[in-house]
Amino acid sequence: MMSRLKKFRWTFLAAALSLAATTTADNLKYDKLDWDDDLVPNAQKLSDGTSSLDPLQASSAASRALVLGTVKDAGGAPDPDTDDDGLSDNDEEFGTTPSGKNDPLSPLVWRALKGDGTAASTLVIPEDDRSLGVNATGTKLSQDWTLECWFNPDSDNGTGSLISRTSAKGIYFDLGLKGGVPYVRASMTGSWTENGNPPKVFELVSRNGGKLVRNAWTHLAATWDAQSKCLSLYLNGVFAGSKFCVAASIIDGDNKLGPFTTQILGPREDERDDKQYYLKGYIDEVRVWTDTADGRIGKRLQKQIRQWMSKAPAVLLGLPSDVPSDDYANTPTAYYRFDDGGDTAQDFAYPVSIEIANDPPQPHALKAKPTGSLAERLVSSWDGADDLTGANWKNARPGRRAVNMNGGGNAEYEPIPDGWQQLYWGETAGGTYDLNQAFIFSDGKNHNPKSFPGE
Repeated sequence: MMSRLKKFRWTFLAAALSLAATTTADNLKYDKLDWDDDLVPNAQKLSDGTSSLDPLQASSAASRALVLGTVKDAGGAPDPDTDDDGLSDNDEEFGTTPSGKNDPLSPLVWRALKGDGTAASTLVIPEDDRSLGVNATGTKLSQDWTLECWFNPDSDNGTGSLISRTSAKGIYFDLGLKGGVPYVRASMTGSWTENGNPPKVFELVSRNGGKLVRNAWTHLAATWDAQSKCLSLYLNGVFAGSKFCVAASIIDGDNKLGPFTTQILGPREDERDDKQYYLKGYIDEVRVWTDTADGRIGKRLQKQIRQWMSKAPAVLLGLPSDVPSDDYANTPTAYYRFDDGGDTAQDFAYPVSIEIANDPPQPHALKAKPTGSLAERLVSSWDGADDLTGANWKNARPGRRAVNMNGGGNAEYEPIPDGWQQLYWGETAGGTYDLNQAFIFSDGKNHNPKSFPGE
């Protein structure tokens, strides 16, 4: 006969289990007859010997399909993907690797944007409620700007634009490649503009005419200092040339020369045949810096470019202005990581929560044109075949996978960021005792870093 103590323990345990199950169901707002909301009643789960709190243990094909996000809800609508990361809300909540359904970077997968060398690859950066150029009339904002991206070309002599803001009458900025050689250019105003002639294009080409290496990542950055009237170009954080414009200032983006359109992987004309060419390859971490009313700054110094080219700026929280949480001074005006997957590429220059809550959602995201999805172009690695999920990222060769923004700066006190070293020497590169993998920038004797050109 069961003792009173044992009977009390069993009664207490049964009550606790019942309360826990009921509480779980109530808190999650699920059907009390189907606690895990997988279309299989608790009674059926009990009969099958599976858990009533685990939708992945469902025995029916319908339930398994629901977990994978392939079954539509009772109203016939597709299972939503609130954060547009390529995974349905249901899959993120109940999948084998739970992630945030309101966080486009959860789960985090390193991806890059693929360009096929045609006009179809060009993406327009939305400017409906913002401007990536500054009209100098009646404003205190400077006209400084900085452009940044990583690019992995498919050939040694490609021609096309990486990041540009142009109109039919002028070029506000344009960073790209011509015959494989990096360039930056912009139109300048002067007396010729007042006489009705088109503005003069001011162009800076990478010194020594060095071409980008095919199937290898290179970081490109260009700056315009409106006060000194100087264009500068940087490759992998290294100074690659500058050019001064003494006679005229850069165009101000006003209505006389507009409207302007800002594009990624846009065209570049070739004066020899007057045709437009587009780059084929992979682009990542596109950042456009300009002065804005909310405190963003267009001018980036070389040391800032070098420090942050392998690190992702902080994701904005979008808290009220009286809560000092977001660092707008170190936030681009437009920032596309391409790590979010989904149909669009989100602009992380804006708080994720606000972008999702907008109607329509994500107004600053890049969208395929005229309609369609970018999902097939947001690839993690392409070593043999396109990998969209990140399953083969670690096993792919560094030149055939998206840039990893985990780099932590210059831990070994030499000028190569760890993240950049990891691209070429693997994930373990960088760190306090990894000076040997930076030999190309040291004197080979005392490992003293050589100074960068221009510093």
